Amino acid sequence: MDIDQLRKMLEQANVLLVQVEGSTSVNKTLDFTASGALEEYIGALKVLHAPIVYVFTESLEEEDFIYQGLESESVDDEDEGAESSALDLCSVDSELEKFRSRIGQIGEFRLCAPIPSHQLNFFIQETWYEDFLTRLDDATQRVDEEHNALRSDADAQEELKVKTLVASLHKLIDDSAFVRLRTQKAMLAYAHEHINGIEEFDQSIVKEEIQNIRAKLMARGLAR
Repeated sequence: MDIDQLRKMLEQANVLLVQVEGSTSVNKTLDFTASGALEEYIGALKVLHAPIVYVFTESLEEEDFIYQGLESESVDDEDEGAESSALDLCSVDSELEKFRSRIGQIGEFRLCAPIPSHQLNFFIQETWYEDFLTRLDDATQRVDEEHNALRSDADAQEELKVKTLVASLHKLIDDSAFVRLRTQKAMLAYAHEHINGIEEFDQSIVKEEIQNIRAKLMARGLAR
């Protein structure tokens, strides 16, 4: 179906069609959506003496194929920081590629007839568009699941690294040279000299652990 076909059907019922800009989604509380066939909706408009029908349309666009949920965690460019990374979902589900030939076509209509105190809506979704949205949703979920799995794995690896760092810091309690140091600042500097890769970690974690270690030493009477 296209706008001309829809206009002709409404004209046969002496109802004027006006295409307007906007989305096919509905958020207003005074909206009513008719069920059943389009012919039944048109019949209802005749009974209600609706003189005009607004039509919102949703067309398939190139950007509908693009997944924008991924974020780059690279910090090589401090000016740009983390950026959104686009993914063509056709690479996830090759069946989506067949819908590219429909780019620019209308996949969904929302007919809106203003009636006193409310408005009466009717939705028309083309079969191909419904199939597209189903496949798109499935592909998006697959990407989300893979991304979440990778993030969980990265978080687990980071947690293991922190635990290893903390263990290395606490081993310094057995280092007599470290124990003789009198200030946390000196202990921190010593740790940076003797633990490889310590500079890669959040320094607030390092400082907190040094503070805990010094507290333990003081409790044992080994720190001044």
